[in-house]
Amino acid sequence: MKVFGRIILVIFGILLLLFGGMAVVGLIANPDFQGEDTQVIHTSIDELWGVLNDVEGLPERRKDIVEVTVSERDNNGNPMLWTETPDMGGYIEFMVEERVEQKKLALKMQKSSFGMTGTWSYELEDLGDSCRVKISEASKIDSWLTRSMMQLAGRDANIQNEFRLLHEHVKK
Repeated sequence: MKVFGRIILVIFGILLLLFGGMAVVGLIANPDFQGEDTQVIHTSIDELWGVLNDVEGLPERRKDIVEVTVSERDNNGNPMLWTETPDMGGYIEFMVEERVEQKKLALKMQKSSFGMTGTWSYELEDLGDSCRVKISEASKIDSWLTRSMMQLAGRDANIQNEFRLLHEHVKK
């Protein structure tokens, strides 16, 4: 029985150490992040622009989004304000800050249940049979726990995930 108690104590100590390490990482990490990346996506600008503006189709393309509720549209029917429900629960509220047809889409994450806000900009350049895409992010994470997870994943993880999803979509 003494051996079992020691094992439990060691496991508890390791878990406490891991959680403490995550807390320290989150508490000392800068809450603000600015980053960008540019990649070529092998698809037409029409298809890419359609994908970027199809917020209601996000649950079909992204496993991490289970629902999108559009609450405001512009005069052309384009979504301007919507709420995404991630698979882990909570919410993310986005609005379009700027939309220049087939050139630029700028989104603002106004609020989220996990303490993150920011802007993401997609700038497109038509290369004929492909597109050059620059994704820029300026974000802030108020939650130390979310900040620590993003530090461990890489602060540009959102940008790289967006590119991964765009590349995967055009392969289909």
